[in-house]
Amino acid sequence: MEQEQLLLETMEENGQVSRPCARTQHNNRAALIGISANKESLEIAFVKNPSRIIETIDMKMVLRVVGERGANSFSVDAVVSNKKRREFQWRYKHASYSVRAGEDESVATNIFDVLSEAVRKNKSARPRKLRVFVNPISGKKKGPGVYATAKRLFDICDIQVDVLTTEYSGHAKKVAEEEDLAANADGVVIVGGDGFFNEILNGVCKRSDGSTETAGSGSNIVFGLLPAGSTNTVALTLIGTADVASCALSIVLGHRRTCDLGRADRDDGIAPQYFTNFVGFGFFGDVIAHSEGYRWCGPARYKYSGFVNLMRGRRYKVDLHIDAADSAGAPVLTNKRYKAINCALQQCITFDAKQGMAPGVGIDDGQFYLILVKSCSRLRYLQYLMRTADKSDQYALKHVQLIKCRRVTVSPHERRGGNRWNCDGELLRDKSLTLTAIQRGISLFTPAPEIIQRTNV
Repeated sequence: MEQEQLLLETMEENGQVSRPCARTQHNNRAALIGISANKESLEIAFVKNPSRIIETIDMKMVLRVVGERGANSFSVDAVVSNKKRREFQWRYKHASYSVRAGEDESVATNIFDVLSEAVRKNKSARPRKLRVFVNPISGKKKGPGVYATAKRLFDICDIQVDVLTTEYSGHAKKVAEEEDLAANADGVVIVGGDGFFNEILNGVCKRSDGSTETAGSGSNIVFGLLPAGSTNTVALTLIGTADVASCALSIVLGHRRTCDLGRADRDDGIAPQYFTNFVGFGFFGDVIAHSEGYRWCGPARYKYSGFVNLMRGRRYKVDLHIDAADSAGAPVLTNKRYKAINCALQQCITFDAKQGMAPGVGIDDGQFYLILVKSCSRLRYLQYLMRTADKSDQYALKHVQLIKCRRVTVSPHERRGGNRWNCDGELLRDKSLTLTAIQRGISLFTPAPEIIQRTNV
C-alpha cells in the first residue's frame, strides 16, 4: 500500500494521473490504472516502479470498450504506436483489466465512463460505411488476404462494408464511373497496388469531370488504401508505411487530409488521366513499357527492365513549355535532349529510395518538381539513379536540373515505336502531355501530417 500511495503522489505531482487509481494486473504484475488529469489518456504503471508510466493509451485512439458499467472488469481495443520500429507503424492492441472488489470498483466505473465517452466522441469522425474494391491478382495474389486482415478491424469498429472483388481488367474503373460513391459511402477503400489505385481514382474523377480547373478532383470522396501491390509507392509516400495494419487503422480512425492531384491532358480529345505521384518520359517510360512483358517476375521486373534500358543509353529530344511556380513567365525549351523527364507531384518513396525520387516536394502545395536529367553517359545516369536511392543530394549533380512547376507541356519529337509514358505505373502512348497540379484535389485516410516526416531540399 505504501508503494501504491507513493505512485499516486508521484503521478499527481507530475500532473500525469489524477486521483483515484484502480489496482489491476498488467502482464501478470501488480499495477495501477488511471485517467490523466486532462482526461486525454489512459495510463498504467507498475506498483514496484511507481515513478515510471509504463503504458499510455491516447483517448483519441480508443476504438471500443467492452464491459458493463459497475462491473470490476472491462477490456479496451485501441491503436498504439509500435515503438520497436524506427519507421512509422501502428498496431492494434486489445487489453483486459480487472480490479479488486471493494473500493476500487467505483474507480473502475469512473474509468469505464471516461473511456465510453471517448469512444462516443471518436465515432463522430470515423467512417460508418465503406465501399471496398479488392484486386484478387495484385502483387502475388495477396489482395484477398490483405483485406481479411483489415476486415477484422472493420468488424471491431462496427463499420459496414460493401465489397467488390474485381473479375476483369477495368472492372473497378467501370463501377467507379457508374456509381455515385460519395453518396453511398463515407469512403472508398482500395485493396491493391499503385495501378489499381490509379484505375479507381480515374474512374471517380472522370465521373465528375468538367471544364473548371478543379473539376474531376474527386475531393468529395475520401480514399483509403490497403497496399497489396509490388511497389506500393502511393502508400509509402502518402500514408508513410506499406504496413497493412497501419493503413487499415488509419481508415478506422478516420484521420483525413487533402493532397495534391495531378491531371495529364492528352491528345485527340481523349479524357484526361489523373495521377497522385509521378509522370515520367524517357527512361522511366521505357522501363514501364519493357516490364509489361515480365509481370510474372513480380517486383524484380522493374530492376531488370531498368538495367536493360540503362545499357541501351537512349536520349530523347523534346520541347518543353513550363509554367514555373516562382516565375510569372513561361520558359520554353526546344530541341533539348534528355535522358529522363520526371514530373513528381509527391516524393515518390519506394522500398529502395527511402527519401523518394523528389525529396522536398510538398504534399499539398499545388506544385510538382520537374526533374530534367540532361543527356549524359551511362555512368552519369547511374550516378543519378544511385543518389535517388540514398540520402545524397541528387539535385547537386550538374546534369540534373530542378524546376518547380504548376503546369508543363512535354512534346517529344517523333521516335520509332512511339512515345511511352509512365503515369503512376500505368503505360501511356500519347504524342504529348500537358501536366497540371491541382492543389488539394484529393482526400485520403492518412495519419496526422506530423507523423509523415518530410525531407527538406
